Amino acid sequence: MATNAITLGRVRFSYVSLKDPFRHPDGGSREYVPQAVVDRIIAEQGKDSPELRDLQYGINLSIGKDDKLPGTDKTLMEALGEKVSDAITEAVAAKRLPENLSDKLREHWLDRTALYLASDGKLKTTIRDSDVHGDEPTPAHLVNTYNFNVSPKAKQGRVPTFKWGVNPTTNKQGAVPVDVEEIHSGDYGFVELVPYIFNNKGSIGLTFFINSILKTQDGERLDGTRDAGAAFEGLGDYMAEASDAGASEFASEPAESIDDVL
Repeated sequence: MATNAITLGRVRFSYVSLKDPFRHPDGGSREYVPQAVVDRIIAEQGKDSPELRDLQYGINLSIGKDDKLPGTDKTLMEALGEKVSDAITEAVAAKRLPENLSDKLREHWLDRTALYLASDGKLKTTIRDSDVHGDEPTPAHLVNTYNFNVSPKAKQGRVPTFKWGVNPTTNKQGAVPVDVEEIHSGDYGFVELVPYIFNNKGSIGLTFFINSILKTQDGERLDGTRDAGAAFEGLGDYMAEASDAGASEFASEPAESIDDVL
């Protein structure tokens, strides 16, 4: 499966949920399970434990329609499309995808509505054209993009996450491992993806596995929060004055001995 992997960037991250996996019990709100609990279950019962069923992480990726693969004239989606085509060929050979549906998936993999209609509801794709947004205006950060969700299974463990920086061991620029909490909704980076054609009891479609995530740039937060320090920007002059005033107001003569303090 990894032989059909592709590294794509720059992409933008949103709906990031990589710290603790979750499930949707009976279609309700998300139910999170601490990663420490997942690790214990895997250690004691193995990855196929029923307690891990339906547990997943989540991230949404948006890719600019005109963005190019670094060093080429090929758009990111064109490059991804080549890997999708390879995945379709593999799925036909493995009998997961009926050959009579393969051409429809190759033609419409970028358009979930067109694919559904062309296949009479037999095929699905996770990819959305962000500019097709019904009667609502397209959110600014999604204009001229495609976007799709990736939902790694908890039994496979957390997705490896990296940040571009100086490797402390080699003292050279490169990918440095970071905690998943450093990946925020709104940040930019690269991902390694593997397209896969699934067939789950007759439900057939295109999905993606994600092997790793590399953050290369902070972005405006899309999750309604911002960096804690940003709330206090612009207070430098005031704090300097307040500090000087406070120092003068509360200054006292130094104690001559411990008895003066007690």
